Amino acid sequence: MDRLNSLKKKLIALSLWFLNLSSKKKLLLLGLVVLLGWFLKTSVTKNQQQIQYQTAQAEKGTLVASVTVTGSVAATAGIEVSTQASGIVSEVYVKNGDYVEAGATIAKMTLDQQSLQKQTAAYASYLSAKNTFDAAGANAYSLRSGKDTTWKKFYDLATSSTYQNSDGSPRVNVRNSSAEFQSAEGDWLAAEAKYKNQQAVITQAQVAMNAAWLTYRQTQAIIASPITGTVTNLAIGNGSVIKTGSSDTNGTTSSTRIAAIKTTGSPTRIRTISLSAHRPTRSSFWEALPPFLPCFSPQSPLYDLRL
Repeated sequence: MDRLNSLKKKLIALSLWFLNLSSKKKLLLLGLVVLLGWFLKTSVTKNQQQIQYQTAQAEKGTLVASVTVTGSVAATAGIEVSTQASGIVSEVYVKNGDYVEAGATIAKMTLDQQSLQKQTAAYASYLSAKNTFDAAGANAYSLRSGKDTTWKKFYDLATSSTYQNSDGSPRVNVRNSSAEFQSAEGDWLAAEAKYKNQQAVITQAQVAMNAAWLTYRQTQAIIASPITGTVTNLAIGNGSVIKTGSSDTNGTTSSTRIAAIKTTGSPTRIRTISLSAHRPTRSSFWEALPPFLPCFSPQSPLYDLRL
């Protein structure tokens, strides 16, 4: 009851204050009240508007959906350590979980007689391949010299007054009818082609030399790690006997697996990865969902990764 009386007194006081205002102040105050009421009404009406949906008839087609994420990508890879040698393992220098550098010794063997002969033959094959590579390089120097010589002869002939005008333009008719000019040009082009072909010979000889060296390394008594990484799946111990692998129809001996070296690439920061899935859509809304959603199994999606 006291609160009601207090409220009546406040309303009476407010009415008296309003009546004592000037006409301009009364109009201004009424305008503010009307403006506030319009603003409140507009806000409430906007919030109460019904959500609109846009629908369309489902059709068969190609659905393309994507998700974009950020993070780091780290590649995990590994390589086997193997040997084509045979004999007895005299010492193992690592254990599973050890971190080794490229070239570090994994184990040492005492080779048997058959393996020693194989090692000697492999080294001879490497030396032969190396000689072929060196000869190909030396031949390239000779061919380049011949190319440069024939080019100089052709250039001097082509820039002479007989085959070139005073303004530097070629005397085409004279060149086309001159056996001397045609012969010089042909010699230069042939020498240039031989030099370019020799580059392919060098590349082939280098590949053969590298293969021979790797084969020789496979027959050595020292088994080394080919890369830097962590030793896993070590398959030998001190005193283990390693036998010669079988040979195929080409005479290539299979390798004996010793261990594996596991490497983890340095994380690469990727700003954005877009994973897209493409799949023919179905007549049903649910079947048209992106195929990478875990609750639905796509028939044959094609995923692509864009970095």
